[in-house]
Amino acid sequence: MIESSRSFAITHTRQVNRRELVLALTVLAVKAAHASRSDRVLVLYPDRPDPERALFRSLIDNFSTALGTHGLTPVEHALSTSTPVDEIASLIADQRPLAIVALGSVAIGLAQQARSNIPILVGAAEVPVPTSGLAGISLIVDPHHVFSTLTDIAPTINAVSLVLQAERYGWLRPHIEQAARDQSLQLSVFPAQTIGEAAAQYLTVLRGSNPKLDSLWLLNQPEFLTPDTLPRLIEEAWARGIVVFSSVLEHVNEGALFAHYLSPAGTGRRLSQLLLNATQHPGPIILDDVPARAVNLRTARHLAGVVDLRKTAEFDLVLGTS
Repeated sequence: MIESSRSFAITHTRQVNRRELVLALTVLAVKAAHASRSDRVLVLYPDRPDPERALFRSLIDNFSTALGTHGLTPVEHALSTSTPVDEIASLIADQRPLAIVALGSVAIGLAQQARSNIPILVGAAEVPVPTSGLAGISLIVDPHHVFSTLTDIAPTINAVSLVLQAERYGWLRPHIEQAARDQSLQLSVFPAQTIGEAAAQYLTVLRGSNPKLDSLWLLNQPEFLTPDTLPRLIEEAWARGIVVFSSVLEHVNEGALFAHYLSPAGTGRRLSQLLLNATQHPGPIILDDVPARAVNLRTARHLAGVVDLRKTAEFDLVLGTS
């Protein structure tokens, strides 16, 4: 009986020791993996002249500053349109980054073609929402922000019309419709495929609009809004006193009431916030929820019957002051 008990004790002790050894080795393995985990984040961006260079520089600087608080180090790499994908693949293999941040369509394309297993975070490009396998921020502003600005600066407006090319922005339509419902706005979407169809639709909208209630939203569709057609559209809207706002900053210079545009500081900080989640759980692309805003003061004064001029002081950029 004593021998049996002694045998059991020895066997039990060996099992306990074996489990402790396995546990100790596991802990060491986890610590080693953590220690070898890269603290680098590869930032790919286009090498372009000013003012685009300054915009990307500001975005990266704000991103890098926020990144530093998490003990992560950005590694920047400028790209040209002729940068080969092999160069990016070699760079990824050499740096072994924790994540890749791709800014602009060229960087996004090269990062995807490199076919690494490293999470890709994107920004500063019109990426459809959602896009499989990518996380980050699309250049397209969340329609909730667009409509919030509209109702804030022109509170009597309760209807929005827009001309839409489905091939380019069909994916965006559900987001626009949901935002309109959420803010109790009546939405009218007019499809167009050619510049002729678009011109006819714009004219129909403007001629049938009530200046106190209706508005027209110009999406970023340069194939419809050319240097020839845009001034005519703005002139027609001006003559009829119709609120026209845009997704293109340059249109505010042309006479559109307001537009949202990329905020380098806001986007840089927002990307850094998304990065930590993206390294573990690659999330979806989100619409830009930290945009800057521009307003045309001359147009606002012209539309003083429906525009709250006091609100123009709250915009990031005020144009049309002379």
